[in-house]
Amino acid sequence: MKLRYLQIASSICITCCHLGMSHPALASQTYSKMLTKEYVVTKKNVNGTIVDKDGNPLIGVTIFEKGTDNGCITDFNGQYQLSLSNRDAVIVISYVGYKTQELKGDQLVEKIVLEEDAVALDELVVVGYAVQKKKELTGSTSSLKASDKKLSVTTSLDQMMQGNLSGVNITNASGMPGGAVRVSIRGVGSINGSNEPLFVIDGIPVSNSDNSGVNGRFGGSVQNPLSMLNPNDIESIDVLKDAAATAIYGSRATNGVVMVTTKRGKKGQRTTVNLSASYGLQSLPKEIEMADSDLYLTVRNEAVNNYNTQNNLKPGDNLYKTLEVNPRPGQPDTDWIDLITHDQAAVQNYEVSVSSGSEKTRFYSSLGYFDQEGIILTNRFRRYSLRTNVDHDISNAFQTGVSIALSKTINNRVPNDNVGNGIFTRSIEQRPFDVPFKEDGRYMIGGVDIPRHNGIQVLNEQKSKNEWYRVLANAYLTIKLLEGLEYKLSLSGDIRYSNDYLKLTKDHPYGSPKGEITDYRSMMQNYLIDNTLTYTKQIKDFNFTALGGYSMQEINTDASSIVGKDFPSSQFDYINAAGRINSASTTGGKNRLISTFFRLNMGYADRYLFTFSIRADGSSKFADGNQWGTFPSVSGAWRISNESFFPKDGIISDLKLRASWGMTGNQEGIGNYDSRSLANGGHNYNGQDGIAITTLANPDLKWEKSDQTNIGLDLSLFNDRVTVGMDYFIKNTKDLLYDRPLHTTTGFSSITQNIGSMRNTGFEFNVESHNIMNDRFSWDTQFNISTIKNKLTSLIDEKPIPVGNHVLQVGQPIGSFYMYKMDGIYQDNQEVPEKLYAKGGRAGDIKYADKDNDGDLTPADKEIVGKPLPDFFGGLTNRFRYGNFDLTIFNTFSVGNDVYATGMGGIDAVGHNNYGMRKDIAANRWTGPGTNNSIPRAMISTHNTQASTYLLHDGSYFKFKDVTLGYTLPSNLTQKLNISNMRVYLSAQNLWTISSYPGYDPEVSYSVNNSKTMGEDAMTVPQLRTFVCGFNLTF
Repeated sequence: MKLRYLQIASSICITCCHLGMSHPALASQTYSKMLTKEYVVTKKNVNGTIVDKDGNPLIGVTIFEKGTDNGCITDFNGQYQLSLSNRDAVIVISYVGYKTQELKGDQLVEKIVLEEDAVALDELVVVGYAVQKKKELTGSTSSLKASDKKLSVTTSLDQMMQGNLSGVNITNASGMPGGAVRVSIRGVGSINGSNEPLFVIDGIPVSNSDNSGVNGRFGGSVQNPLSMLNPNDIESIDVLKDAAATAIYGSRATNGVVMVTTKRGKKGQRTTVNLSASYGLQSLPKEIEMADSDLYLTVRNEAVNNYNTQNNLKPGDNLYKTLEVNPRPGQPDTDWIDLITHDQAAVQNYEVSVSSGSEKTRFYSSLGYFDQEGIILTNRFRRYSLRTNVDHDISNAFQTGVSIALSKTINNRVPNDNVGNGIFTRSIEQRPFDVPFKEDGRYMIGGVDIPRHNGIQVLNEQKSKNEWYRVLANAYLTIKLLEGLEYKLSLSGDIRYSNDYLKLTKDHPYGSPKGEITDYRSMMQNYLIDNTLTYTKQIKDFNFTALGGYSMQEINTDASSIVGKDFPSSQFDYINAAGRINSASTTGGKNRLISTFFRLNMGYADRYLFTFSIRADGSSKFADGNQWGTFPSVSGAWRISNESFFPKDGIISDLKLRASWGMTGNQEGIGNYDSRSLANGGHNYNGQDGIAITTLANPDLKWEKSDQTNIGLDLSLFNDRVTVGMDYFIKNTKDLLYDRPLHTTTGFSSITQNIGSMRNTGFEFNVESHNIMNDRFSWDTQFNISTIKNKLTSLIDEKPIPVGNHVLQVGQPIGSFYMYKMDGIYQDNQEVPEKLYAKGGRAGDIKYADKDNDGDLTPADKEIVGKPLPDFFGGLTNRFRYGNFDLTIFNTFSVGNDVYATGMGGIDAVGHNNYGMRKDIAANRWTGPGTNNSIPRAMISTHNTQASTYLLHDGSYFKFKDVTLGYTLPSNLTQKLNISNMRVYLSAQNLWTISSYPGYDPEVSYSVNNSKTMGEDAMTVPQLRTFVCGFNLTF
């Protein structure tokens, strides 16, 4: 007998064609009896499949016996199996975005179709101080739900975001555990100020700054504050991009806003326990092939001979260089990277969560542990996390709730390349025949016995640990004053405590003769009070929502540092054993922000939408007269598809045009007192102790302000089977903050000023498609791409400002590479200009472009030769399901950005120094006319080591970021095991990178916190290739 089913409202109608029953009621009644007796209820067991209106199986639907904890969830095929206490038991079926159904056990049918809840589906986008129906948004947003990433493996918030949200670009500082990242939304928005977006976690605006204290010297890489969050607690991420969406946050919203919503219990939800565990191994994604001892000596001694010959030097002359020899002939070469790294570094993650909900109270609680070994031997990162979210309806008029998240991270760090003494770079620069120990067991000393610092010595003689403790807490009370009128009081706190400990023994190459210990402690307390009043009203086809609020925020910071030296033994780990205190200091600061805000949302006939918002912020960071900033926005949308003239049976199922304009501000990245003069003690004049002015006041300092215009389109095709979003924006930022250098005669090094303006323009495109959907097989695709063009439009005095290998110049992108342009290799001496020949230039040397045509190489020949920002970037996700198997392939890409390989300057210098050499460079060097036009000769000469495009490479890449294969146990098996659902999986991360970049990883940039010097690779630890296996288990 062939079955057909129809959905009428929330009921199921079965037609039995074989029986010839044409009346739906009769057919339903007859077949219901058959199912009750023969299929659905057998020995008090019920089973079946739950699907959506298109027949696609719904995964994770909750089915439970009302009034009990007896329940289960559907598997990957939408199937379930449940034992009932009796045939008359009531079954509750619930799923996010669908209407809840209640059916008696004898009413269940083989296939249940859930009806979409239009309100629930639309109320999925979190905006400032509210949620909005997705189809009523007038601003530009990108959203990511936990369900979108549940089939992939992520260990941090930034990992979840990368490549999944249009307009959001994420750059890693390194592949070290907990390493820093740069999150930018719609490009770079500031020179000196922060370029980080505002992160709002469950309504709490949180700081994303690294408050550790010793990494500036030896402590290692900057830590990522987002690494303290457990990504498994996250329900959704909504990114607010244009001014219409962000202006409600005013002075903190220039760089966009990331709204993070954590998981909560749901009304009517049975108690559900989730267990997850994973274990993986990590390794370097590639090897850089280095020259062996024979090739190294050939090239190095060729450079020495060329140097001595060209300069007419003989043995005994002061500048004469001697030839190098292998002190260990016949012995195998040393792989220095292998010495300081694990072959396989372990990573593991464990979590348990419990959620439940009654008519009055809902809760969610989780406990997590994450442990990641770094690829470098002593490097390790651990995170402990605990979260509890509780919501309670006191009555119909009063609702309250609390969220508390506790986390602790322990990061055993090592010196990284951002502090200039990175162990990874220094190890690869060692000569192939060098070894870490002398024959008597003592260390080989860097700069004496071997050319670079001994990595084994550094690791053995250093103890570096950073401990972070963080508390995120929020309590709220909502009161329904009148019909449509609601008041909400929210109290929030973000408290962070950091302890940095660094011990260098007497044998450490950077330490004191008798050892030293640095202890740095800091605390940041961020308190916020929000009061909001919301009024919602609908009059026929006209509806509006008005929101007004008042906010007060105070941030207090305190820090202390002490350095002790001259320890009697390396066994002592505390400063109280120090022979002397080398230095001790304490600092503190406070800033306050007071705000009032208003937003009005209006709509007519579900076709015409309008939003207006305004916020006024007063900040203590600025002087009188500049403390207040006002940030308005206005936006509108037209839902063309709801017009009477729009065809209802066409390809397009929904079409909306959007337009917006608004202003936002930025006060991050400047100090609490940069507008004021500061005095410090500890100064002495003529034998008298006193204080001295150390910071020059700037009472004219004011907000960075951005005005942004956005035009967008939202499109759904084929009955929402394909959804498309497009946005074009223009963002102008003025009064850019910058620490402007001052002449030494002023007695001050710099002053913070507003010096210029910049513009970002861009286009964003994203599409989501359900390509194939049936009972056995499905294929979904998500794709996003963004292109952003940045340029400085004005600077103080309109003069370029060189910054290292970069420049700030009007009309050019921020941080443009500014250096000499390599124009090939001189093939014979006749090509070398006379002035350069006199300075030692010869055939085989780099030929630099002579910009001013003076026949010489001077700073005037430097020019803009590249940019660190990509032409476009994005991500591609394909998800496949076949039966109980699922496969997710996630790719990221970036095209058009350049990377300056700072860390390869030593190994690509072709014998200029006595460092190890990259094999490709050494073997293919210039050795005579016509032999090479891109790699210079072997020579000890600074001519070929100038900052130039010789080390500037294309940083474009296409990555297989994550490939995950999973299997969900069938429901008949999970029922026997007394569990609701179980999925096991294998995952490969950073599996393959397609790129011409010669270094380890084109995606890293050690200067993530400085927009002026982006795009430099100091040979940091790359992102690691990781293989993970794990399971998710639900009771």
